[in-house]
Amino acid sequence: ISVQGKIIHERGPGEGVRAKIISSRQGLLGDWTLHNTSTNVAVMALEVKKGDTLDFYVSIAVTLNNNDFLWTPLIQAQGNESTNANGYAQAWDAKKEFGGTPTVQTNPLTAWEKYAQVLLLANEFLFVD
Repeated sequence: ISVQGKIIHERGPGEGVRAKIISSRQGLLGDWTLHNTSTNVAVMALEVKKGDTLDFYVSIAVTLNNNDFLWTPLIQAQGNESTNANGYAQAWDAKKEFGGTPTVQTNPLTAWEKYAQVLLLANEFLFVD
C-alpha cells in the first residue's frame, strides 16, 4: 500500500502538534512536528499482511494550546491484488469516508422521547437494587 496526505496546523500561538504513522509490524513509519505550517506525508510501497494495523497518531507537541489540526490520509493498494471484485483499484480516503455532514437527516426527539431519555439516564434507573 501507499499512504499519502497532508497534515496542517494553522495556529500561531502554542507549540503545535506531533503526528506519527505507526505500523503494528514495522514500527514507526513517520514522525512530523508542525507549528503553524503544513507538510505532505508519503509512505510508499509499504507491505501489509492480514491482521496488520496502521495507527495515525496526533498529540500535543508541548502544551495543550491551539492544537487543532487537519489530516486526511489516503491509503491506496498497489500491485496485482490492488483491484476489488468490480475491477476498481482499492483506496481508503479519510476525507471521503469520514468527513462531512451525514446524509441521513434525523428528526429531533419528541417530548415523550426526551422524557424517556432522561428517565433512562437517571441514577434510580442505573443503580437498581
